[in-house]
Amino acid sequence: FGFLYGRYEKKWYMWELVVMFRKVTLSASNLFFTTVPLFQTTMAMMVLFGCLIFQVFASPYLVGQLDVLEFLMLTNNFLVLFSGMMYLSDEFPDSQSKDIVTGIVIVILVVGITCMGIFLCREIMRRAAEMKNTKKLDDLRLDVVAHGRRVFTPEGMLLINTFCTDAKLYDLNQFERLLNDV
Repeated sequence: FGFLYGRYEKKWYMWELVVMFRKVTLSASNLFFTTVPLFQTTMAMMVLFGCLIFQVFASPYLVGQLDVLEFLMLTNNFLVLFSGMMYLSDEFPDSQSKDIVTGIVIVILVVGITCMGIFLCREIMRRAAEMKNTKKLDDLRLDVVAHGRRVFTPEGMLLINTFCTDAKLYDLNQFERLLNDV
């Protein structure tokens, strides 16, 4: 069950319950208050505002970028609901005001989606680099294991209890410590 708590700091390992509470509460407000849309929107905004404040207070994710992304997405959802509430009230003085609010909503959505896209691209690049480094380390481990702890110098000399990489000679004990540190 590590996928439920692995991305959170130790003191916030139960944060997934907060996320589930938010989802259930938003779904319940959508289900139970269908006859009064303004009240439905108000309830959803209150839930999102509370979760937003709690998110800022807790910063539960191990990766700081996820805290920022969660903050931006909660803010984005809150502002979209707020603008939707303005449309529900239908108290715009003229059509130009309604067009301005529509433009603001579109900008908010585009900024939110752009932030999500940038984060995803950065995360993909980070994980690809991490996998590349892991592959190099695994290849080095396999090379040492395949030679039975015997490494040959470029001249073909057999070195017992040593290994050679990038024309540098290391003690095998030091190599094992390096592998364990990674």
